Amino acid sequence: MKTRYLTIAIVLVALSCKPKNNSTSNKSITSEISANELLQKTIDAHGGEQLLKDSFIEFKIDKTSFSLQYDTGRANFKQIRQLDSDTHTLSYKYGNIQYFINDSLQSEESYSKRMAEISLFGFLYTFSIPFNLTANDVIISKQANVTIRQKEYYTLDVQFTKIPDLPEDHFLLYIDIDSYEIGYVALQHDLSGSKPQFRRMIQPRKIKGILFQDYILFHANDTITPLEQFYSKFNQSDLKVIRTVKFDSIRVKQKS
Repeated sequence: MKTRYLTIAIVLVALSCKPKNNSTSNKSITSEISANELLQKTIDAHGGEQLLKDSFIEFKIDKTSFSLQYDTGRANFKQIRQLDSDTHTLSYKYGNIQYFINDSLQSEESYSKRMAEISLFGFLYTFSIPFNLTANDVIISKQANVTIRQKEYYTLDVQFTKIPDLPEDHFLLYIDIDSYEIGYVALQHDLSGSKPQFRRMIQPRKIKGILFQDYILFHANDTITPLEQFYSKFNQSDLKVIRTVKFDSIRVKQKS
């Protein structure tokens, strides 16, 4: 009888030491992913860095048209807006911003350069996440996973080499642990405006292999909430909806 009880006890101990299921085991393995590996998997899930570099992209936000391409890594952006009978064009090419009304180049004194940078470069820079996060000035680290609306996400912390007298940008990317697609972004980005933002990515779809996501933009109801707590405020429905950004008339062409 004692031998029988001993055999049963050994079997129970052995069973208790086995993983409960494969998903638990897989989650334990994936939790060990490094920041660089996580970024690369996210870039691949969004279409791949090389595909973006090889593409010319156009789309509309409301009545404003945007286009972007990267020439040997250098940004070439354009924004076109029709106001009454005039065509207003902003261009950002290799760091140089120019503003045209119809075909007439406007002097820098006639418009706000900062607003031009925000509406064109700032907007398309954040649109280019995660592809543009492999630059030498980018500092990434993997933080603890978080749960947003009952789903678990990786947290990729993105900061930049500090430059004296310039604002410090900071992004937190919340990445789906299964698809490696970005689900949410918290950002403090000088060229996206003075207020920190929280973005909920929606309507994901791939056009010619590149992932496009509309998003709902939120602000905090106060000025003291740390960027790291925006997701928690979102869980508590304690963020203010600002607007929804929808990408329409999307075209992706391979550069010849």
